[in-house]
Amino acid sequence: MRRIILTLTLLLAAFAIPFPASADETPRVFVDGQELNFDVTPILISERVLVPMRGIFEALHLALQWDENSQTAWSGNICCTVGSTEAWANGNRIILQVPPNIIDGRVMVPLRFIAEAANCRVDFDASTNIVNILSTSSDTNIHMNSAAQLYYYNPGNSNAGIYRLSPDSMAETNLFPFPIITNNDILLDGNYIYFKGAKYGDRQAYLVRILKSGGTPEYFALKGDLFWFTDVSGDDAYGMDYDQNKIIKYNFKTGQQSIIYSSGMIDRSSGLEFKLVNGYLYFWEWNGSDASLYRVRTDDSEATQIIKGLEHVESYDVSGDKVYYSSYRNGINAISLDGKDQISIVSNIGNLSDERSIKLIVSDTRIYYSVNKKENGIANGSLWSIETNGKSKTKICDSAALNLAVCNGYIFYSNFPIQKTLYAIKADGSDHLKLLSNIWGSFCVE
Repeated sequence: MRRIILTLTLLLAAFAIPFPASADETPRVFVDGQELNFDVTPILISERVLVPMRGIFEALHLALQWDENSQTAWSGNICCTVGSTEAWANGNRIILQVPPNIIDGRVMVPLRFIAEAANCRVDFDASTNIVNILSTSSDTNIHMNSAAQLYYYNPGNSNAGIYRLSPDSMAETNLFPFPIITNNDILLDGNYIYFKGAKYGDRQAYLVRILKSGGTPEYFALKGDLFWFTDVSGDDAYGMDYDQNKIIKYNFKTGQQSIIYSSGMIDRSSGLEFKLVNGYLYFWEWNGSDASLYRVRTDDSEATQIIKGLEHVESYDVSGDKVYYSSYRNGINAISLDGKDQISIVSNIGNLSDERSIKLIVSDTRIYYSVNKKENGIANGSLWSIETNGKSKTKICDSAALNLAVCNGYIFYSNFPIQKTLYAIKADGSDHLKLLSNIWGSFCVE
Protein backbone atom coordinates (compact mmCIF):
# COMPACT_ATOMS: atom_id res chain seq x y z
CA MET A 1 0.00 0.00 0.00
CA ARG A 2 1.30 3.38 -0.89
CA ARG A 3 2.08 6.05 1.68
CA ILE A 4 -1.01 7.99 2.67
CA ILE A 5 -0.97 11.76 2.80
CA LEU A 6 -2.80 13.20 5.76
CA THR A 7 -4.99 15.87 4.20
CA LEU A 8 -8.44 14.98 5.51
CA THR A 9 -11.15 16.92 7.27
CA LEU A 10 -12.19 14.98 10.38
CA LEU A 11 -15.64 14.85 11.91
CA LEU A 12 -15.98 14.01 15.58
CA ALA A 13 -18.94 11.79 14.84
CA ALA A 14 -16.76 9.48 12.82
CA PHE A 15 -14.84 8.49 15.91
CA ALA A 16 -17.91 7.88 18.04
CA ILE A 17 -18.99 4.80 16.07
CA PRO A 18 -18.14 1.64 18.06
CA PHE A 19 -17.13 -1.76 16.73
CA PRO A 20 -19.99 -4.05 17.73
CA ALA A 21 -17.75 -7.07 18.33
CA SER A 22 -18.75 -9.86 20.72
CA ALA A 23 -16.71 -10.15 23.90
CA ASP A 24 -15.65 -13.74 23.37
CA GLU A 25 -14.19 -13.29 19.88
CA THR A 26 -11.01 -11.50 18.84
CA PRO A 27 -11.45 -9.13 15.91
CA ARG A 28 -9.44 -9.81 12.78
CA VAL A 29 -7.98 -6.76 10.99
CA PHE A 30 -7.43 -6.46 7.23
CA VAL A 31 -5.77 -3.61 5.31
CA ASP A 32 -6.61 -3.54 1.58
CA GLY A 33 -7.48 -7.25 1.76
CA GLN A 34 -4.32 -8.33 3.60
CA GLU A 35 -4.78 -9.65 7.13
CA LEU A 36 -2.56 -8.09 9.78
CA ASN A 37 -0.81 -10.50 12.10
CA PHE A 38 -0.03 -8.48 15.21
CA ASP A 39 2.47 -9.80 17.75
CA VAL A 40 -0.06 -8.84 20.44
CA THR A 41 -3.72 -9.79 20.08
CA PRO A 42 -6.17 -6.89 19.50
CA ILE A 43 -8.48 -6.32 22.44
CA LEU A 44 -11.93 -4.83 23.06
CA ILE A 45 -12.48 -2.15 25.70
CA SER A 46 -15.97 -0.64 25.93
CA GLU A 47 -16.71 -1.94 22.42
CA ARG A 48 -13.64 -0.21 20.97
CA VAL A 49 -10.86 -2.18 19.30
CA LEU A 50 -7.33 -1.42 20.48
CA VAL A 51 -4.33 -2.74 18.57
CA PRO A 52 -0.54 -2.58 19.05
CA MET A 53 0.67 0.93 18.28
CA ARG A 54 3.71 0.06 16.19
CA GLY A 55 1.91 -2.64 14.24
CA ILE A 56 -0.93 -0.44 13.01
CA PHE A 57 1.34 2.56 12.28
CA GLU A 58 3.65 0.41 10.16
CA ALA A 59 0.74 -1.29 8.39
CA LEU A 60 -0.61 2.10 7.33
CA HIS A 61 2.86 3.33 6.33
CA LEU A 62 2.87 6.00 9.02
CA ALA A 63 6.30 7.09 10.30
CA LEU A 64 5.93 6.52 14.04
CA GLN A 65 7.46 8.99 16.48
CA TRP A 66 7.42 8.19 20.21
CA ASP A 67 8.26 10.35 23.24
CA GLU A 68 8.87 8.15 26.27
CA ASN A 69 8.66 10.96 28.83
CA SER A 70 5.19 12.13 27.81
CA GLN A 71 4.20 8.73 26.39
CA THR A 72 2.98 10.45 23.24
CA ALA A 73 2.86 8.89 19.77
CA TRP A 74 2.57 10.91 16.58
CA SER A 75 3.03 10.73 12.85
CA GLY A 76 2.60 13.80 10.73
CA ASN A 77 -0.87 15.13 11.61
CA ILE A 78 -1.82 12.34 14.04
CA CYS A 79 -1.06 12.60 17.75
CA CYS A 80 -2.30 10.66 20.81
CA THR A 81 -1.10 10.11 24.39
CA VAL A 82 -1.35 7.10 26.68
CA GLY A 83 -4.13 7.58 29.25
CA SER A 84 -5.53 10.72 27.57
CA THR A 85 -8.86 10.90 25.76
CA GLU A 86 -7.64 14.03 23.94
CA ALA A 87 -6.08 13.31 20.55
CA TRP A 88 -5.26 15.38 17.47
CA ALA A 89 -5.61 14.82 13.74
CA ASN A 90 -4.91 17.43 11.05
CA GLY A 91 -4.97 20.18 13.67
CA ASN A 92 -8.39 19.09 14.99
CA ARG A 93 -8.92 18.16 18.65
CA ILE A 94 -10.58 14.75 18.96
CA ILE A 95 -12.14 13.26 22.11
CA LEU A 96 -11.62 9.49 22.21
CA GLN A 97 -14.13 7.17 23.88
CA VAL A 98 -11.25 4.95 24.96
CA PRO A 99 -7.70 6.34 25.31
CA PRO A 100 -4.48 4.55 24.36
CA ASN A 101 -3.42 2.13 27.07
CA ILE A 102 -0.34 0.18 28.15
CA ILE A 103 -1.33 -3.45 28.48
CA ASP A 104 1.22 -6.11 29.39
CA GLY A 105 3.98 -3.59 28.63
CA ARG A 106 2.70 -2.76 25.15
CA VAL A 107 1.12 0.46 23.93
CA MET A 108 -2.33 -0.22 22.49
CA VAL A 109 -4.14 2.46 20.45
CA PRO A 110 -7.74 2.87 19.18
CA LEU A 111 -7.83 1.31 15.74
CA ARG A 112 -10.63 3.41 14.23
CA PHE A 113 -9.03 6.73 15.29
CA ILE A 114 -5.64 5.90 13.76
CA ALA A 115 -7.09 4.45 10.54
CA GLU A 116 -9.61 7.24 9.86
CA ALA A 117 -7.06 9.91 10.76
CA ALA A 118 -4.89 8.32 8.05
CA ASN A 119 -7.73 8.95 5.56
CA CYS A 120 -8.78 5.30 5.42
CA ARG A 121 -12.28 3.87 5.35
CA VAL A 122 -13.08 1.51 8.21
CA ASP A 123 -15.82 -1.14 7.92
CA PHE A 124 -16.89 -3.78 10.42
CA ASP A 125 -18.66 -7.03 9.53
CA ALA A 126 -20.54 -8.17 12.64
CA SER A 127 -21.26 -11.61 11.20
CA THR A 128 -17.57 -12.45 10.80
CA ASN A 129 -16.08 -10.07 13.41
CA ILE A 130 -13.70 -8.68 10.76
CA VAL A 131 -12.45 -5.10 10.55
CA ASN A 132 -11.67 -3.99 7.00
CA ILE A 133 -9.45 -0.93 6.50
CA LEU A 134 -9.45 0.44 2.96
CA SER A 135 -6.86 2.99 1.94
CA THR A 136 -7.73 5.73 -0.55
CA SER A 137 -4.29 5.85 -2.17
CA SER A 138 -5.17 3.43 -4.95
CA ASP A 139 -7.85 5.71 -6.39
CA THR A 140 -6.52 9.17 -5.45
CA ASN A 141 -4.20 10.96 -7.85
CA ILE A 142 -1.64 12.36 -5.43
CA HIS A 143 1.60 10.93 -6.82
CA MET A 144 4.04 12.83 -8.99
CA ASN A 145 6.33 11.63 -11.71
CA SER A 146 9.16 13.63 -10.15
CA ALA A 147 12.26 12.92 -8.09
CA ALA A 148 11.90 16.23 -6.24
CA GLN A 149 12.39 16.32 -2.49
CA LEU A 150 10.20 18.76 -0.59
CA TYR A 151 11.17 20.12 2.82
CA TYR A 152 8.76 22.14 4.90
CA TYR A 153 8.25 23.48 8.40
CA ASN A 154 4.95 23.06 10.23
CA PRO A 155 4.65 24.89 13.57
CA GLY A 156 1.36 23.21 14.50
CA ASN A 157 0.77 22.36 18.15
CA SER A 158 0.45 18.59 17.83
CA ASN A 159 2.48 17.90 14.71
CA ALA A 160 5.20 20.54 14.75
CA GLY A 161 8.36 19.59 12.92
CA ILE A 162 10.62 19.93 9.94
CA TYR A 163 9.44 17.38 7.37
CA ARG A 164 10.75 15.80 4.19
CA LEU A 165 8.18 14.74 1.61
CA SER A 166 8.92 12.70 -1.50
CA PRO A 167 6.09 13.66 -3.89
CA ASP A 168 6.66 10.68 -6.18
CA SER A 169 5.69 8.24 -3.41
CA MET A 170 4.16 10.67 -0.87
CA ALA A 171 6.51 9.21 1.76
CA GLU A 172 6.73 11.75 4.60
CA THR A 173 9.33 11.90 7.39
CA ASN A 174 9.44 14.16 10.43
CA LEU A 175 13.17 14.98 10.55
CA PHE A 176 13.05 17.21 13.60
CA PRO A 177 9.95 17.05 15.85
CA PHE A 178 8.96 20.16 17.80
CA PRO A 179 11.78 22.54 16.88
CA ILE A 180 11.73 26.14 18.04
CA ILE A 181 12.02 28.26 14.89
CA THR A 182 11.98 32.00 15.42
CA ASN A 183 11.21 33.29 11.91
CA ASN A 184 9.39 30.33 10.26
CA ASP A 185 11.97 30.08 7.43
CA ILE A 186 14.06 27.06 6.51
CA LEU A 187 16.86 26.98 3.90
CA LEU A 188 18.75 24.25 2.08
CA ASP A 189 22.46 24.12 1.26
CA GLY A 190 24.50 21.02 0.48
CA ASN A 191 23.46 18.18 2.79
CA TYR A 192 21.89 20.42 5.40
CA ILE A 193 18.68 22.20 6.38
CA TYR A 194 19.21 25.53 8.14
CA PHE A 195 16.98 27.73 10.27
CA LYS A 196 17.15 30.31 13.03
CA GLY A 197 15.91 28.91 16.32
CA ALA A 198 16.32 28.36 20.01
CA LYS A 199 16.52 25.66 22.67
CA TYR A 200 13.81 24.99 25.21
CA GLY A 201 14.40 27.09 28.31
CA ASP A 202 17.21 29.05 26.64
CA ARG A 203 16.80 32.68 25.54
CA GLN A 204 19.94 32.55 23.38
CA ALA A 205 19.36 32.88 19.60
CA TYR A 206 20.96 30.21 17.42
CA LEU A 207 21.52 29.27 13.82
CA VAL A 208 20.56 25.61 13.64
CA ARG A 209 21.41 23.01 11.04
CA ILE A 210 20.38 19.40 10.64
CA LEU A 211 21.16 16.83 7.98
CA LYS A 212 18.50 16.36 5.30
CA SER A 213 18.39 12.73 6.36
CA GLY A 214 17.63 13.76 9.95
CA GLY A 215 19.70 13.29 13.08
CA THR A 216 21.00 15.48 15.89
CA PRO A 217 20.80 19.23 15.23
CA GLU A 218 23.81 21.52 15.63
CA TYR A 219 23.39 24.89 17.36
CA PHE A 220 25.52 27.98 16.60
CA ALA A 221 25.11 30.89 19.01
CA LEU A 222 24.39 34.35 17.60
CA LYS A 223 25.22 37.75 19.04
CA GLY A 224 21.89 39.34 19.76
CA ASP A 225 18.45 38.30 18.56
CA LEU A 226 17.89 40.71 15.66
CA PHE A 227 19.68 38.62 13.04
CA TRP A 228 17.11 37.78 10.32
CA PHE A 229 18.57 34.70 8.64
CA THR A 230 18.03 34.64 4.84
CA ASP A 231 20.71 32.64 2.98
CA VAL A 232 23.56 30.12 3.30
CA SER A 233 26.59 29.39 1.15
CA GLY A 234 29.21 26.89 2.28
CA ASP A 235 30.47 27.80 5.75
CA ASP A 236 28.75 31.19 5.82
CA ALA A 237 25.22 32.28 6.67
CA TYR A 238 23.84 35.70 5.77
CA GLY A 239 21.11 37.79 7.28
CA MET A 240 19.88 41.23 8.20
CA ASP A 241 19.93 43.14 11.45
CA TYR A 242 16.82 45.18 10.71
CA ASP A 243 17.13 47.24 13.86
CA GLN A 244 20.60 48.45 12.85
CA ASN A 245 20.07 48.15 9.05
CA LYS A 246 23.14 45.99 8.58
CA ILE A 247 23.93 42.93 6.47
CA ILE A 248 25.52 40.28 8.67
CA LYS A 249 27.72 37.28 7.85
CA TYR A 250 28.13 34.35 10.26
CA ASN A 251 30.86 31.73 9.83
CA PHE A 252 29.99 28.24 11.08
CA LYS A 253 33.64 27.17 11.54
CA THR A 254 34.87 30.17 13.53
CA GLY A 255 31.60 31.31 15.09
CA GLN A 256 32.47 34.88 14.06
CA GLN A 257 29.74 37.33 13.17
CA SER A 258 30.75 40.28 10.99
CA ILE A 259 29.14 43.24 9.23
CA ILE A 260 29.30 43.18 5.43
CA TYR A 261 27.38 46.38 4.76
CA SER A 262 25.62 49.10 6.73
CA SER A 263 22.66 50.11 4.59
CA GLY A 264 19.85 52.65 4.62
CA MET A 265 16.25 51.85 5.46
CA ILE A 266 15.40 48.17 4.92
CA ASP A 267 11.77 47.19 5.34
CA ARG A 268 11.35 43.52 6.24
CA SER A 269 7.56 43.76 5.96
CA SER A 270 7.86 44.43 2.21
CA GLY A 271 8.68 40.76 1.59
CA LEU A 272 11.71 41.72 -0.53
CA GLU A 273 14.32 39.69 1.31
CA PHE A 274 17.82 39.87 -0.05
CA LYS A 275 19.17 37.16 -2.31
CA LEU A 276 22.61 35.59 -2.60
CA VAL A 277 23.47 34.97 -6.27
CA ASN A 278 26.94 34.18 -7.67
CA GLY A 279 28.84 35.81 -4.82
CA TYR A 280 26.65 38.94 -4.68
CA LEU A 281 24.04 39.93 -2.13
CA TYR A 282 21.04 41.76 -3.62
CA PHE A 283 18.92 43.95 -1.34
CA TRP A 284 16.43 46.84 -1.43
CA GLU A 285 16.51 50.13 0.44
CA TRP A 286 13.29 52.03 0.99
CA ASN A 287 12.30 55.67 1.07
CA GLY A 288 8.58 55.77 1.75
CA SER A 289 6.94 53.66 -0.98
CA ASP A 290 9.98 53.94 -3.27
CA ALA A 291 12.59 51.18 -3.38
CA SER A 292 16.14 51.09 -4.74
CA LEU A 293 17.97 47.85 -5.54
CA TYR A 294 21.64 47.35 -4.65
CA ARG A 295 24.13 44.55 -4.78
CA VAL A 296 27.31 44.02 -2.77
CA ARG A 297 29.95 41.29 -2.92
CA THR A 298 30.23 39.00 0.08
CA ASP A 299 33.85 40.16 0.58
CA ASP A 300 32.68 43.51 2.09
CA SER A 301 33.13 45.60 -1.07
CA GLU A 302 31.27 48.79 -1.98
CA ALA A 303 27.57 48.43 -2.85
CA THR A 304 26.40 49.21 -6.40
CA GLN A 305 22.95 50.61 -7.18
CA ILE A 306 21.00 48.85 -9.96
CA ILE A 307 17.52 50.41 -9.67
CA LYS A 308 16.68 53.77 -8.12
CA GLY A 309 13.38 54.94 -6.69
CA LEU A 310 10.91 52.36 -8.01
CA GLU A 311 7.35 52.46 -6.67
CA HIS A 312 5.48 49.50 -5.17
CA VAL A 313 7.96 46.70 -5.89
CA GLU A 314 6.46 43.38 -4.80
CA SER A 315 8.71 40.58 -6.01
CA TYR A 316 12.02 40.03 -7.81
CA ASP A 317 14.49 37.41 -8.96
CA VAL A 318 18.02 37.41 -10.38
CA SER A 319 18.87 35.22 -13.36
CA GLY A 320 21.78 35.45 -15.77
CA ASP A 321 22.71 39.08 -16.38
CA LYS A 322 19.32 40.54 -15.43
CA VAL A 323 17.08 41.34 -12.50
CA TYR A 324 13.38 40.61 -13.03
CA TYR A 325 10.91 42.46 -10.84
CA SER A 326 7.19 43.10 -10.51
CA SER A 327 4.89 45.82 -9.27
CA TYR A 328 1.17 46.27 -9.66
CA ARG A 329 1.75 49.70 -11.24
CA ASN A 330 4.35 48.65 -13.80
CA GLY A 331 3.77 44.93 -14.36
CA ILE A 332 6.86 42.75 -14.88
CA ASN A 333 10.12 44.23 -16.10
CA ALA A 334 13.78 43.28 -16.45
CA ILE A 335 16.92 45.36 -16.05
CA SER A 336 20.58 44.57 -16.73
CA LEU A 337 22.90 44.24 -13.74
CA ASP A 338 24.63 47.48 -14.65
CA GLY A 339 21.27 49.27 -14.48
CA LYS A 340 21.44 50.57 -18.07
CA ASP A 341 19.13 48.38 -20.14
CA GLN A 342 15.52 47.93 -19.10
CA ILE A 343 12.72 46.07 -20.90
CA SER A 344 9.01 45.60 -20.25
CA ILE A 345 7.88 41.98 -20.22
CA VAL A 346 4.28 42.04 -18.96
CA SER A 347 2.18 45.20 -18.74
CA ASN A 348 -1.49 45.89 -18.13
CA ILE A 349 -1.69 43.52 -15.18
CA GLY A 350 -4.95 45.05 -13.96
CA ASN A 351 -6.72 48.09 -12.64
CA LEU A 352 -4.76 50.16 -10.13
CA SER A 353 -7.85 50.26 -7.92
CA ASP A 354 -7.67 46.48 -7.38
CA GLU A 355 -6.04 45.04 -4.28
CA ARG A 356 -3.56 42.86 -6.12
CA SER A 357 -0.03 41.52 -5.90
CA ILE A 358 2.36 39.90 -8.37
CA LYS A 359 4.83 37.20 -7.30
CA LEU A 360 7.45 35.84 -9.71
CA ILE A 361 10.28 33.37 -10.04
CA VAL A 362 12.65 32.78 -13.00
CA SER A 363 13.68 29.29 -14.11
CA ASP A 364 15.83 28.79 -17.20
CA THR A 365 14.28 30.96 -19.93
CA ARG A 366 10.80 31.33 -18.43
CA ILE A 367 9.22 33.54 -15.81
CA TYR A 368 6.51 31.99 -13.66
CA TYR A 369 4.30 34.51 -11.96
CA SER A 370 1.04 34.77 -10.09
CA VAL A 371 -1.45 37.63 -10.10
CA ASN A 372 -3.36 37.65 -6.83
CA LYS A 373 -6.18 40.01 -5.97
CA LYS A 374 -9.06 40.56 -3.62
CA GLU A 375 -12.60 41.12 -4.86
CA ASN A 376 -15.29 41.81 -2.29
CA GLY A 377 -12.94 40.59 0.40
CA ILE A 378 -12.36 37.23 -1.31
CA ALA A 379 -8.84 36.33 -2.46
CA ASN A 380 -8.32 34.71 -5.84
CA GLY A 381 -5.75 34.74 -8.58
CA SER A 382 -4.09 33.04 -11.52
CA LEU A 383 -0.73 31.46 -12.32
CA TRP A 384 1.09 32.26 -15.59
CA SER A 385 4.35 31.72 -17.44
CA ILE A 386 6.13 33.74 -20.11
CA GLU A 387 9.52 33.62 -21.80
CA THR A 388 12.10 36.07 -20.47
CA ASN A 389 11.98 37.86 -23.85
CA GLY A 390 8.26 38.56 -23.36
CA LYS A 391 6.96 35.91 -25.77
CA SER A 392 4.71 32.86 -25.35
CA LYS A 393 2.59 34.06 -22.46
CA THR A 394 0.60 31.12 -21.08
CA LYS A 395 -2.01 30.80 -18.37
CA ILE A 396 -1.31 27.75 -16.22
CA CYS A 397 -4.24 27.71 -13.80
CA ASP A 398 -6.66 29.80 -11.76
CA SER A 399 -5.24 29.82 -8.25
CA ALA A 400 -3.82 32.29 -5.75
CA ALA A 401 -0.09 31.51 -5.49
CA LEU A 402 1.83 33.46 -2.87
CA ASN A 403 5.04 31.39 -2.70
CA LEU A 404 6.63 29.82 -5.78
CA ALA A 405 9.32 27.23 -6.52
CA VAL A 406 10.21 25.33 -9.71
CA CYS A 407 11.80 21.88 -9.79
CA ASN A 408 11.87 18.92 -12.20
CA GLY A 409 9.17 20.25 -14.50
CA TYR A 410 6.74 21.14 -11.72
CA ILE A 411 5.75 24.47 -10.21
CA PHE A 412 5.26 24.25 -6.47
CA TYR A 413 3.19 26.92 -4.80
CA SER A 414 1.39 27.64 -1.57
CA ASN A 415 -1.46 30.02 -0.89
CA PHE A 416 -0.45 30.72 2.72
CA PRO A 417 -1.81 32.69 4.54
CA ILE A 418 -5.12 32.41 2.64
CA GLN A 419 -5.76 28.66 2.90
CA LYS A 420 -2.39 27.24 4.02
CA THR A 421 -2.28 24.63 1.23
CA LEU A 422 0.65 23.43 -0.90
CA TYR A 423 0.18 22.43 -4.55
CA ALA A 424 2.21 21.24 -7.51
CA ILE A 425 1.38 21.61 -11.20
CA LYS A 426 3.17 21.06 -14.49
CA ALA A 427 3.99 24.12 -16.58
CA ASP A 428 1.40 23.08 -19.19
CA GLY A 429 -1.34 23.09 -16.55
CA SER A 430 -1.63 19.30 -16.29
CA ASP A 431 -1.12 17.09 -13.25
CA HIS A 432 -2.46 19.68 -10.79
CA LEU A 433 -1.94 18.10 -7.37
CA LYS A 434 -2.79 19.08 -3.82
CA LEU A 435 0.21 17.91 -1.77
CA LEU A 436 -0.34 19.25 1.73
CA SER A 437 -3.00 21.10 3.66
CA ASN A 438 -2.75 23.08 6.89
CA ILE A 439 0.89 24.04 6.22
CA TRP A 440 1.79 27.17 8.15
CA GLY A 441 5.51 27.60 7.62
CA SER A 442 7.93 27.85 4.72
CA PHE A 443 8.89 25.18 2.19
CA CYS A 444 11.91 24.39 -0.01
CA VAL A 445 12.16 21.98 -2.91
CA GLU A 446 15.08 20.46 -4.80
